[in-house]
Amino acid sequence: MKWIYILAMILGTPVLGAYLRAHPRYLVHTAFATGLLMFVAMPNFWVAPIPWPGWPGPVQGLELSFVDGISLAIIMATKRVRTPVSMKIAFAIVCLAALVSTFAGYQIMPAVFYDWQLLRAVLLFLAMVRLCATVPQAPVAFLGGLGVGLAYEAVLAIQQYLGGSDRPGGNLGHANFLGFCTYFVVFPVFALLLGSRRTLWPSIVVFCGLLIAVIGGSRATMGMFGIGVVLTILFSMQRRPTPRKWAFAGGAMLLLLMSAPVMLWAIDRRSEEQRVSSDLERESMKLAARMMIADHPLGVGPNQYVVIANTAGYSARAGVPWNYTSRSAPVHNTYYLVTAEFGLLGLVGLIALLVTLLFYGFRVLRLPSELANAEILPGLVAAVIASCVHLYYEWIFMTFTLHYLFAIGTGMMVGIGARMRVAAKVPLPRGSGFAAVPQAG
Repeated sequence: MKWIYILAMILGTPVLGAYLRAHPRYLVHTAFATGLLMFVAMPNFWVAPIPWPGWPGPVQGLELSFVDGISLAIIMATKRVRTPVSMKIAFAIVCLAALVSTFAGYQIMPAVFYDWQLLRAVLLFLAMVRLCATVPQAPVAFLGGLGVGLAYEAVLAIQQYLGGSDRPGGNLGHANFLGFCTYFVVFPVFALLLGSRRTLWPSIVVFCGLLIAVIGGSRATMGMFGIGVVLTILFSMQRRPTPRKWAFAGGAMLLLLMSAPVMLWAIDRRSEEQRVSSDLERESMKLAARMMIADHPLGVGPNQYVVIANTAGYSARAGVPWNYTSRSAPVHNTYYLVTAEFGLLGLVGLIALLVTLLFYGFRVLRLPSELANAEILPGLVAAVIASCVHLYYEWIFMTFTLHYLFAIGTGMMVGIGARMRVAAKVPLPRGSGFAAVPQAG
């Protein structure tokens, strides 16, 4: 069955690309379907031509997903839209760190698995940039599909909670995963609610995101949900204050205040002893990561933290509890994890990439634009900020699910920004990194 899936991708991708190129109106339908399937099918609908099912890292083989085929088809069906040079430089640093740490690390094969996953995320990012810069309806269609998918996850999470699960994670398996995924759906949809005439479905999506945050019980998710909503309001008001925005902003703040007792109840579902134990475990993991970084400034290799932490004795010396849950998980901090696996150069690349994305987001937020999609940008910038903060508390960003969603959100931001620059006729100096944005036929 695996090889049939791969053969279908190989044969179907160029067919889909040619069809979309000949019938560009269906790019909008593709955007909606892809957004929907990101939650409904993508977490479980993938294969590995080279599987390593017992590997304790987040990437357990050379994996392929139908999303990769859709990304290639979209790239085949659309024209090139250049990304900013600063982002290319930042990503080049990440790639250099991945290359160095792959050969400097302990094992090459698991490192190659992660390197391949990173390239798949870049492919999706480029597809999103092209799609959102070329097709005006694509960003809203994609958010519509993601919103329906998030509503599906909310229903699953409620069912799991009523069935006895203390921290339900819907189709993604864990509350922390699902909570992190909400940022690139809830905040841009909330921005669309503030800045457009759409009311019903964006309101439902935002409420579903709140439900997921509360039912999941993640302190970081609930905190970042509130902060992200506030940042979206501030950035949207900065762009253009309107009576509608003031009204919905007031309603959102009232909803947050009313839900505060529920959020406190969700946090208190975990006992004080459990919360303290969790915090101590995180600190011991950070200590293990610091020792590893000191011994391996070039990194131990992508996708290899858990193996090295256990076999080289770092977890034992740092006092990480001896149980499966603690010893089989990487350090709960993506910045530490990237530094341990990719070396100090990897940390520089990650920070450079996040900073350039934020600078770009703030720059295009200031552009005067009457484009409807410009109202989505405040939520996308808020999502990037929320992600930057949440990375300090979780390692789960290293999974392909969150790589995909991050690529979607940032690609959407760059694509919308490129279209805004062309519409505003902003002078683009030579080598600035943008090409003219074509119109869909």
